[in-house]
Amino acid sequence: MENLREPTRPPAGRRFQAMGLAMILVFAAFWYLWEARLSRTDEESTQMVDASPDALSEMLTQGKPVVLEFYTSDCPWCGAIEPELKQLSEVYGKQITVAKMNAEKYPVEAVRYRITGVPALVLFDSEGSALAIASGYRKYDELVEILKNYKLIN
Repeated sequence: MENLREPTRPPAGRRFQAMGLAMILVFAAFWYLWEARLSRTDEESTQMVDASPDALSEMLTQGKPVVLEFYTSDCPWCGAIEPELKQLSEVYGKQITVAKMNAEKYPVEAVRYRITGVPALVLFDSEGSALAIASGYRKYDELVEILKNYKLIN
């Protein structure tokens, strides 16, 4: 007959250490996932809509003025104006919709609005009519002044 032994248990102190370490790891994982979700939500809320022609048509029927930036992926000024437009969206987002459209991906739309260079901002009133085109890079304060002149924001 074989000599069978009971499995040995680690000392009680070691069990508590292991349980404490496991709890810390679970808490750290929960915290990491929570923070990642919050930062992703913040990013999503400040990102501008990259509009297709169909999405633009929908935006223009919502009863809000729209600022549409035409851009290309290799345009450095298009990248430079994006923070200005994001700030505009954050501050005046209840009054206007700020979106962007890739002029390379949708050249028919660029021709439709007579875009000859990028960045170019097409300003639409609340009824969906194009009011003006602002070509080139603009600082935030300039954008606000233009929008106020067209009475698109207060």
